[in-house]
Order: sequence, then structure tokens, then C-alpha cells
Amino acid sequence: MTGDKVAVKIDSIGAKKVFYKAPSGGEQLSVGKSQVYLIIYEDGGIYTVNPPIQTNTVSDDEFNSMPIIINAGVGYSSFQWQVSGINPIGHGPVSAKILSVTPAYNCTIDYSIFPRFSLGVGGAYQSLTDIPIYNQDNYATWELEKIIKYSFTTRFLYHFVKIPKYDAYIGLRTGMTTWKEQILYNNLGPQNLFTTIPPYSQNISFQILFGYRIFPIYNVGIHFELGIGNPYLVEGGITFRFKTKKG
Repeated sequence: MTGDKVAVKIDSIGAKKVFYKAPSGGEQLSVGKSQVYLIIYEDGGIYTVNPPIQTNTVSDDEFNSMPIIINAGVGYSSFQWQVSGINPIGHGPVSAKILSVTPAYNCTIDYSIFPRFSLGVGGAYQSLTDIPIYNQDNYATWELEKIIKYSFTTRFLYHFVKIPKYDAYIGLRTGMTTWKEQILYNNLGPQNLFTTIPPYSQNISFQILFGYRIFPIYNVGIHFELGIGNPYLVEGGITFRFKTKKG
């Protein structure tokens, strides 16, 4: 199928060949059906010899009209190592015994403002429970606490590989990170239980990241990201993309 249009007189269509003659008549000729896309008859009727194969892929035009991509996943961060540097009530924890720590739950929404540049927003959440040990100015107590860290950020991505099935990018993520502490138990009395101390630490955070997405089916894929900074060091999960305009 070269795309050429040829005027002929169709004699018959066989299982493997199309038999035809020149419009003026003459010797019968034939061509393999694999080389013919369709036949348009003089009365306007159309016979499709090789209909296009329906696939579950995305064309370049459709891909360029899908500027919204959502990542949702879990990651690993240095959260548990950062806790020892927090001084929530002014007594300076010497150490802390980590009892449990959650993954860094992450969600981002990116919008392609140009073919290779996108702007996005993201949120992340992580928490842990620990037993802090205080030993300063003759102060000592035992308590069980939950420390929560969450962040709201914007991010700027440059896509150095961007084709329908694959997307590789680098970027910068920056925003505000907030820390909170909730006392679950201590030996100072029941009035101190299940209290939440107002946000005691807020800071501007930065992350340099590298990411890769692959779409094995139409608009659902998976992603993987490596980061230097907050809110995770490695992260992976599911990806969705949405068409917002005609291709």
C-alpha cells in the first residue's frame, strides 16, 4: 500500500488477489490484496480490502492532546533519621526509639504547558510513632508520640523523552513542609493524652528529581522517580493521563 490511486475496472476479488483491467479494457491483471487498502466504485460504494487494525495505543496526535498526567504512589524518605533533630517542646531529645513508620504517600498533577515542559502541584504525607528520650536540665519522662510530616509543593519538569508509550523527565520540586506532633501517651497525667501540638516546624523544601513513565495500555501506566531532597528519595506507583482538547 503505497498510497497511490489507480483507475481500473474491477473484474473480481479473490481470496488473495484482486483481478482488474485497464479502463479501456485489454488483458486482465491482478494485484495481491495485501497491497490494496480500499476500492472506491464508480457509484460511490467503498470496499475496504485491508481495514486498519484497532490497537490499544495512542497516536502522536492524541498524545499531544493529553496534557494532564496524575501520579499516585508511595516512596521512601529519610524521615525517621530527621526526627532526632526535632526539638518540639524545648527539652532536646537525646535519642528516640522508632516503633513504626509509614511510607511517603505522594500524589502529583502535571499539566503540559509546552510540548517538553510541564507545571505541576503535589502533596505528600508521612508519619511515625516513637518513644523520645529526654535528658537535659534534670528533665526526664516517658511518652509515646506520633510525628506527622506533610508537604504541598509545585514542580517544574523538562521531558527529554516524550513519546506516546514512554516519558522520561527531570525537574525541580519546591514548596512548604510542615511537621506536627501528637502525644499518644505520657506519664504526666491523662490531661496530656491525645493532644496535638500546633505546627512547630515549617520550612521551605526543595527536591531535584528524575522520573520515568511507561504506558502499557491506552492511558494508564506506571512511574518511578528518584529524588534528592524532600519528600522522598525513591517513589513509584500508578499513572493516569487525560485528554483535555482535540488532537
